[in-house]
Amino acid sequence: MQIFFCLFKKLEGKMNLFPIAIFFWRKEKNELSSLLKRGEFTLRKPDNDSDNEKMKEEKNTRPTDFIREMVEEDLSTNKYKGKVHTRFPPEPNGYLHIGHAKAICIDFGIAADYGGLCNLRFDDTNPIKEESKYAEAMKEDIRWLGFDWEDREYYASDYYGKLYEYAIKLIKDGKAYVDDLSAEEIRQTRGTLTEPGKESSYRNRSVEENLDLFERMRKGE
Repeated sequence: MQIFFCLFKKLEGKMNLFPIAIFFWRKEKNELSSLLKRGEFTLRKPDNDSDNEKMKEEKNTRPTDFIREMVEEDLSTNKYKGKVHTRFPPEPNGYLHIGHAKAICIDFGIAADYGGLCNLRFDDTNPIKEESKYAEAMKEDIRWLGFDWEDREYYASDYYGKLYEYAIKLIKDGKAYVDDLSAEEIRQTRGTLTEPGKESSYRNRSVEENLDLFERMRKGE
Protein backbone atom coordinates (compact mmCIF):
# COMPACT_ATOMS: atom_id res chain seq x y z
CA MET A 1 0.00 0.00 0.00
CA GLN A 2 2.90 2.35 0.67
CA ILE A 3 4.12 1.96 -2.93
CA PHE A 4 0.64 2.66 -4.27
CA PHE A 5 0.27 5.75 -2.05
CA CYS A 6 3.63 7.15 -3.21
CA LEU A 7 2.61 6.53 -6.79
CA PHE A 8 -0.51 8.64 -6.39
CA LYS A 9 1.47 11.43 -4.70
CA LYS A 10 3.99 11.42 -7.54
CA LEU A 11 1.22 11.66 -10.13
CA GLU A 12 -0.54 14.69 -8.70
CA GLY A 13 -1.30 16.93 -11.68
CA LYS A 14 0.06 14.25 -14.04
CA MET A 15 -2.98 12.10 -14.72
CA ASN A 16 -2.08 11.69 -18.41
CA LEU A 17 0.93 9.67 -17.19
CA PHE A 18 -1.06 7.68 -14.63
CA PRO A 19 -1.61 4.63 -16.94
CA ILE A 20 2.12 4.56 -17.71
CA ALA A 21 3.09 4.49 -14.04
CA ILE A 22 0.45 1.88 -13.21
CA PHE A 23 1.72 -0.28 -16.09
CA PHE A 24 5.31 -0.18 -14.86
CA TRP A 25 4.28 -0.69 -11.23
CA ARG A 26 2.14 -3.73 -12.05
CA LYS A 27 4.73 -5.11 -14.46
CA GLU A 28 7.55 -4.89 -11.91
CA LYS A 29 5.32 -6.23 -9.13
CA ASN A 30 4.19 -9.22 -11.20
CA GLU A 31 7.69 -10.04 -12.45
CA LEU A 32 9.16 -9.83 -8.95
CA SER A 33 6.39 -12.04 -7.56
CA SER A 34 6.98 -14.61 -10.30
CA LEU A 35 10.73 -14.72 -9.63
CA LEU A 36 10.18 -15.14 -5.90
CA LYS A 37 7.74 -18.02 -6.44
CA ARG A 38 10.17 -19.83 -8.74
CA GLY A 39 13.02 -19.37 -6.28
CA GLU A 40 15.05 -17.45 -8.83
CA PHE A 41 15.20 -14.28 -6.77
CA THR A 42 15.62 -13.63 -3.05
CA LEU A 43 15.29 -10.53 -0.92
CA ARG A 44 17.96 -10.12 1.72
CA LYS A 45 20.24 -7.59 3.35
CA PRO A 46 24.02 -7.92 2.87
CA ASP A 47 25.60 -10.01 5.64
CA ASN A 48 28.98 -8.31 5.50
CA ASP A 49 31.12 -5.82 3.56
CA SER A 50 31.99 -8.46 0.96
CA ASP A 51 28.33 -9.13 0.24
CA ASN A 52 27.68 -5.42 0.11
CA GLU A 53 30.38 -4.85 -2.51
CA LYS A 54 29.16 -7.80 -4.56
CA MET A 55 25.62 -6.42 -4.59
CA LYS A 56 26.93 -3.02 -5.68
CA GLU A 57 28.79 -4.64 -8.56
CA GLU A 58 25.65 -6.51 -9.66
CA LYS A 59 23.64 -3.30 -9.48
CA ASN A 60 26.16 -1.43 -11.61
CA THR A 61 26.34 -4.14 -14.29
CA ARG A 62 25.10 -2.59 -17.52
CA PRO A 63 22.12 -4.40 -19.09
CA THR A 64 22.60 -5.79 -22.56
CA ASP A 65 20.29 -6.07 -25.54
CA PHE A 66 20.58 -5.94 -29.31
CA ILE A 67 20.54 -2.13 -29.37
CA ARG A 68 23.37 -1.79 -26.86
CA GLU A 69 25.29 -4.51 -28.67
CA MET A 70 25.08 -2.45 -31.88
CA VAL A 71 26.17 0.68 -30.03
CA GLU A 72 29.11 -1.09 -28.43
CA GLU A 73 30.18 -2.56 -31.77
CA ASP A 74 30.20 0.93 -33.32
CA LEU A 75 32.13 2.29 -30.35
CA SER A 76 34.71 -0.50 -30.59
CA THR A 77 35.38 0.37 -34.25
CA ASN A 78 35.26 4.13 -33.62
CA LYS A 79 32.58 4.33 -36.33
CA TYR A 80 31.24 7.69 -35.14
CA LYS A 81 34.41 8.93 -33.47
CA GLY A 82 33.45 7.22 -30.23
CA LYS A 83 30.31 9.34 -29.77
CA VAL A 84 26.75 8.29 -28.99
CA HIS A 85 24.11 10.79 -30.08
CA THR A 86 20.43 9.82 -30.17
CA ARG A 87 17.13 11.65 -30.53
CA PHE A 88 13.50 11.40 -29.44
CA PRO A 89 11.32 12.65 -32.35
CA PRO A 90 7.64 12.88 -31.30
CA GLU A 91 4.87 14.49 -33.31
CA PRO A 92 3.08 17.09 -31.14
CA ASN A 93 -0.45 15.95 -32.05
CA GLY A 94 -1.46 14.48 -28.69
CA TYR A 95 -0.23 13.50 -25.24
CA LEU A 96 2.41 10.88 -24.48
CA HIS A 97 1.37 7.23 -24.14
CA ILE A 98 3.10 4.04 -22.98
CA GLY A 99 4.90 3.58 -26.30
CA HIS A 100 6.37 7.07 -26.03
CA ALA A 101 7.56 6.34 -22.48
CA LYS A 102 9.41 3.23 -23.66
CA ALA A 103 11.00 5.15 -26.54
CA ILE A 104 12.05 7.97 -24.21
CA CYS A 105 13.76 5.51 -21.86
CA ILE A 106 15.60 3.90 -24.77
CA ASP A 107 16.63 7.11 -26.55
CA PHE A 108 17.65 9.12 -23.51
CA GLY A 109 18.73 6.10 -21.47
CA ILE A 110 21.20 4.70 -23.99
CA ALA A 111 22.73 8.13 -24.52
CA ALA A 112 23.18 8.46 -20.76
CA ASP A 113 24.62 4.94 -20.43
CA TYR A 114 27.40 5.74 -22.88
CA GLY A 115 28.08 9.35 -21.91
CA GLY A 116 26.36 10.66 -25.03
CA LEU A 117 23.67 13.18 -25.92
CA CYS A 118 20.00 12.96 -26.87
CA ASN A 119 18.12 15.57 -28.89
CA LEU A 120 14.45 16.42 -28.53
CA ARG A 121 13.27 16.88 -32.10
CA PHE A 122 9.60 17.64 -32.77
CA ASP A 123 8.28 16.30 -36.07
CA ASP A 124 5.88 19.21 -36.54
CA THR A 125 5.14 18.75 -40.25
CA ASN A 126 1.33 18.52 -40.08
CA PRO A 127 -0.06 21.82 -38.75
CA ILE A 128 -3.65 20.61 -39.18
CA LYS A 129 -3.33 18.11 -36.31
CA GLU A 130 -0.55 19.62 -34.18
CA GLU A 131 -0.68 22.17 -31.35
CA SER A 132 1.96 23.86 -29.22
CA LYS A 133 0.18 22.71 -26.03
CA TYR A 134 1.10 19.12 -26.88
CA ALA A 135 4.75 20.02 -27.35
CA GLU A 136 4.81 21.79 -23.99
CA ALA A 137 3.09 18.85 -22.28
CA MET A 138 5.61 16.44 -23.80
CA LYS A 139 8.55 18.49 -22.54
CA GLU A 140 7.08 18.61 -19.06
CA ASP A 141 6.47 14.86 -19.02
CA ILE A 142 9.95 14.00 -20.31
CA ARG A 143 11.44 16.02 -17.47
CA TRP A 144 9.10 14.27 -15.05
CA LEU A 145 10.48 10.94 -16.26
CA GLY A 146 13.94 12.19 -15.28
CA PHE A 147 15.51 13.21 -18.60
CA ASP A 148 16.81 16.51 -19.99
CA TRP A 149 17.78 17.52 -23.54
CA GLU A 150 19.46 20.74 -22.35
CA ASP A 151 19.66 23.16 -25.31
CA ARG A 152 19.12 20.51 -28.00
CA GLU A 153 15.47 21.23 -28.84
CA TYR A 154 14.66 21.19 -32.54
CA TYR A 155 11.61 21.46 -34.81
CA ALA A 156 11.37 20.00 -38.32
CA SER A 157 9.50 23.12 -39.45
CA ASP A 158 12.61 25.20 -38.73
CA TYR A 159 14.47 23.63 -41.63
CA TYR A 160 11.85 23.08 -44.31
CA GLY A 161 14.14 24.85 -46.77
CA LYS A 162 16.94 22.36 -46.16
CA LEU A 163 14.53 19.43 -46.46
CA TYR A 164 13.32 20.81 -49.79
CA GLU A 165 16.91 20.98 -51.05
CA TYR A 166 17.46 17.36 -50.02
CA ALA A 167 14.28 16.32 -51.87
CA ILE A 168 15.45 18.05 -55.05
CA LYS A 169 18.81 16.29 -54.81
CA LEU A 170 17.14 12.90 -54.39
CA ILE A 171 14.97 13.52 -57.46
CA LYS A 172 17.98 14.59 -59.53
CA ASP A 173 19.86 11.48 -58.39
CA GLY A 174 16.94 9.28 -59.47
CA LYS A 175 16.22 8.20 -55.89
CA ALA A 176 12.83 9.91 -55.48
CA TYR A 177 9.79 10.54 -57.65
CA VAL A 178 6.29 12.04 -57.51
CA ASP A 179 3.66 9.31 -57.16
CA ASP A 180 0.00 9.90 -58.05
CA LEU A 181 -1.43 6.59 -56.85
CA SER A 182 -4.53 6.82 -54.68
CA ALA A 183 -4.54 5.39 -51.16
CA GLU A 184 -6.50 2.36 -52.38
CA GLU A 185 -4.11 1.78 -55.29
CA ILE A 186 -1.15 1.92 -52.91
CA ARG A 187 -2.78 -0.73 -50.71
CA GLN A 188 -3.29 -2.96 -53.74
CA THR A 189 0.36 -2.73 -54.82
CA ARG A 190 1.88 -2.94 -51.34
CA GLY A 191 2.22 -6.73 -51.27
CA THR A 192 1.82 -9.16 -48.37
CA LEU A 193 3.96 -11.41 -46.20
CA THR A 194 3.86 -14.06 -48.91
CA GLU A 195 3.62 -11.98 -52.10
CA PRO A 196 5.93 -9.18 -53.25
CA GLY A 197 4.60 -5.70 -53.91
CA LYS A 198 4.19 -4.23 -57.37
CA GLU A 199 6.15 -1.31 -58.74
CA SER A 200 4.23 1.95 -59.10
CA SER A 201 3.37 2.93 -62.65
CA TYR A 202 4.79 6.39 -61.85
CA ARG A 203 8.16 5.14 -60.66
CA ASN A 204 9.89 5.59 -64.02
CA ARG A 205 8.93 9.19 -64.66
CA SER A 206 11.80 11.28 -65.98
CA VAL A 207 13.82 13.51 -63.66
CA GLU A 208 12.55 16.57 -65.52
CA GLU A 209 8.90 15.58 -65.10
CA ASN A 210 9.37 14.84 -61.41
CA LEU A 211 11.09 18.18 -60.81
CA ASP A 212 8.27 20.01 -62.57
CA LEU A 213 5.57 18.17 -60.60
CA PHE A 214 7.37 18.67 -57.30
CA GLU A 215 7.72 22.40 -57.89
CA ARG A 216 4.03 22.64 -58.76
CA MET A 217 3.20 20.79 -55.54
CA ARG A 218 5.27 23.31 -53.61
CA LYS A 219 3.24 26.14 -55.15
CA GLY A 220 0.00 24.41 -54.21
CA GLU A 221 -1.11 23.79 -57.78
